[in-house]
Amino acid sequence: MAYTFENRYNTRNPLEWVLVRRNVISPEGLKEIVRHMEDSQKEDLSVFDPKKSNETGDTHWRTDKEIRDTQIVDMGPLLPKIKGLLEDTVKNIINPFFELQISQSEVPQLLSYGVGGHYQPHVDAESVWKTPDGELIWKKSTDRDISLVFYLNDGYEGGDFLFPDLGVRVRPEPGMLVAFPSTYLYKHGVEPVRKGMRYSMVCWAEAKGFPTLEDINADLSKRYNIEVNN
Repeated sequence: MAYTFENRYNTRNPLEWVLVRRNVISPEGLKEIVRHMEDSQKEDLSVFDPKKSNETGDTHWRTDKEIRDTQIVDMGPLLPKIKGLLEDTVKNIINPFFELQISQSEVPQLLSYGVGGHYQPHVDAESVWKTPDGELIWKKSTDRDISLVFYLNDGYEGGDFLFPDLGVRVRPEPGMLVAFPSTYLYKHGVEPVRKGMRYSMVCWAEAKGFPTLEDINADLSKRYNIEVNN
């Protein structure tokens, strides 16, 4: 149940494309980010609403704490330093490991998970799409190719990072980076935090030469002789 252009991530063991790297952020950098998060206002994050998005052709989001209980923190004065960290990470770690060239990335998000905070297993860049023939397939829904998660602190219980379909559980460590393709093969989630506060930073990047959402929509429009725009 997948619609993909042929690419390396679907032809090798998916576990080969899960990157775990420790000590990507220095202790001094971690202290500065965590201090900022502790002192800053937090806002609830929403989740993608595929049903309404498919009905309207636009992207819609909704708040649903059963699916996701996460808060976001504005980066404020940290943004230049964090952008520098991301650029170095892409150049020295992401590009060599995934054998590609990142063309651009979204602005990173600082995320806070309090007690009970969690995120049910989900896919970052694809959603289920129904073809005119009635077949349900995975289809790219946003221009994200690689997902990056940085962990910023310890001292909390719960909050493990899971790839349920791969049978992989990651116990976050301060300064750790986990990166993986943003496709349906890498459904992932965050277990509920039982005690303390869990801080992380996430980002998504586009890769040169990978099919964009526009490319895929055009191909499906031609294949089924209909207009596909979401």
